[in-house]
Formats: sequence, C-alpha cells, structure tokens
Amino acid sequence: MNDLNAYDYAASLIAPGGRAVDIGCGTGAFTRRLVDLGCTVVALDVVDDAFAQLADLGVTTHLCDVETGALEKLLDGERFDVVVLLDVLEHLRDPEGVLRRCAEFLAPGGVVVLSVPNVSHADVRLSLLAGRFRYTGSGLLDRGHLRFFDREEVERLIKSAALEVVDEFTVVRAPGVTEIDLPDGLPAAALDFVAEDPTSQVYQWIFRLAPSSDGAIGDPPFLPLMRRAVDTLSALDAATTYARTLEGAVADLEQQFHDADRTTVTLHEEVANLERRRAELDARDGELADAAERIAGLETELLARAEVLQSFREEADAYRRELEAVQAVAAAYGATLAALEPQVAATAEALDAVQGRVGYQAMDAISERWKKVPPLFALGRSIARRIARSRST
Repeated sequence: MNDLNAYDYAASLIAPGGRAVDIGCGTGAFTRRLVDLGCTVVALDVVDDAFAQLADLGVTTHLCDVETGALEKLLDGERFDVVVLLDVLEHLRDPEGVLRRCAEFLAPGGVVVLSVPNVSHADVRLSLLAGRFRYTGSGLLDRGHLRFFDREEVERLIKSAALEVVDEFTVVRAPGVTEIDLPDGLPAAALDFVAEDPTSQVYQWIFRLAPSSDGAIGDPPFLPLMRRAVDTLSALDAATTYARTLEGAVADLEQQFHDADRTTVTLHEEVANLERRRAELDARDGELADAAERIAGLETELLARAEVLQSFREEADAYRRELEAVQAVAAAYGATLAALEPQVAATAEALDAVQGRVGYQAMDAISERWKKVPPLFALGRSIARRIARSRST
C-alpha cells in the first residue's frame, strides 16, 4: 500500500535552497521540511503555536489572516520561488481571491505548491447516500472547512488564478479507510457504482502550479525520484492486489478441493446405497417372478371359470327361452280358457238341469263316455269341480 502523504509529495515538488513562504503553516511540520531542503522560509498563520520552535530554526514568522491581512505590506514586496498552500484554501471564505494574490508573490520561474482535499471521495458519497454528513476533527470533513472541492471545482479554482498544472500527485485512500465511519448495510450496487469513478478513491490532490505565461518549468531534483517511487509503489500495489487475487484463487481452489472430497464421499455413499438397492431389486425380481407365475395360474383359472360361466349363461339363456315358450303356451291356454268360460258356464247350467232330470246315473254314463275322450274328460272334471265349489259356497 502507498503510504505517502501530501507532505511527501509536496516536498518533492520544491527545489532546494530557494525562498519559500508557507501560508497556513499550522504546527510547522511542513515548514521544517522546507528548512531541511535548505530553503529560506517565511511562515504565516492565524495562530502562533509553532512560531517559537520555528524561530529557533531561523524561520521568519508572521501572525496573519491571509484573507484580511495586508500581505503586500507584511511581506514588503518579497518574491518567492515557491508559495506553499497545503490544505489551506478549503478553510477560507474566498479561496479564489487568496490564490490569485499568492500568485502575485512568485519570483520569475516560481511555483505554487497546493493541496486540496477531495469532497467527492467514496466515503463522503456513501455517507451522503445513507443520509449522513458529519464533520470530523480533521480530514475530508474537517469542521473548520468553509469550502469543498471536487475535481471540476479545483480546476476552476486554478484557472481563476491564471495558473496551470505543471505536476500532479494524488493521495489515494480506499473506501472505508478514511476518518469517516461508513454506515453498515450499504447495498453492493452502490459500492460498485461509486468504485467505477477513478476519483472516488482520491483523498487529496497535490499540485505544482505555475503562471500561464511562464512556459516550461524545470523539475526539482527530487521529483524524478518521487515519480519512480510512485511508479514502483503503484507496481507494488498492483502486484499486491494480484497476489491477493491469487491467494483468493488458491483459497477458492482449496475450497473446491474440499467440496470435491466431500462430494466424493457422498458419491461413494450413494454408490453403496445403489448397490444395496440393486440387491434388493434382485431379490424383488425373484419375488416378482413367483408372483408372475401365480398370476399366470390365476389367469388360467379365471379363463376356465369364465368358460364355465359362459356355459351357465348359455344354459340360462336356453332356460329363459324355454320359459318364454311355456309362458306363451300358458298364455294361449289362458286365452282358450277365457274363451271357453261362457261355454263352460252354459254347460254347467245344462248339467244342473240334466242332473236334476236324470240324476247321478246319467252323469256317470256321461262320465264314462268322456273318459274315452281325455280332453272332454278333463274338461268335464273341471266343470264338475267348479259346480261343487259353487254349491259349497
């Protein structure tokens, strides 16, 4: 990971031994770096907390508000090889005006070294997405900030001071590693969307600026070394990222091997279960063969019974036809009897009359004659029974 900060980059943009003014020197940390570079330094700030220590280093100090103070009178017309404004403009009400005024203090070939925090960093964006905007003691949302800059606003600020970018570095911080606490439960789609913008990981921009009319500006001696260091660190970061990717791939492969081992065990168990199942099916095959034989026997028996049933049905049909014939004959006899009933009644009356005249001896004679003709005999017997029943009633 690239641990270089804004002071590291800014120091590489400054030529040793020149005259420098550090506006907004704060604790004096970067002013000391300027002294280490052999620069003659003037330091300004609205507080004098570090002035005593800086004076011991030979630094000229002035207590001054750069927005309201008379810089021209204070600096007495001095011109500087470098004007330093590190994390200063965002604390001002009129950063454009201050930057234009500071550019006027440059000696020929002089530069402005400027650092500005990026308000469009991923952590700020994601916090706003969650409905948060909370100031912190320092960093991107320092509670002392009066102005906020994204890339477009920084470019507009530089252009308004008639300056051009000669060199540029960025301090990069991945999402979630700044001083801003990200809320839990952010959707992955939001993280992916923010990560697509390359500027979302820029924590600060560090610029070396020169007036537009100065033409080409030479490189300080430490700048090529810093560029190589940045390239090396970038390559190292890429290699580290690739190594982590490989580690992740190895971990994935190990997990796949582990899953494959478990799958193999499961497959062995399934094979054993299938073998047991096959043995059970083989046993069932024997049972099914026996059952098939029993079914075949039952089918044969069923066919035989069906034949018997068919013969019973045919015999029943014959009986039914015979019964229907008998019923027809009976119906015919019934019709004949119905037709003979008037004659029988007349004969009965005649017999009564005859019986009264000739008596039972005559009837016996008649009966003997009828016996010779069976139908007449049967008819006569029936008539006699009717007569006897009618008398008994």
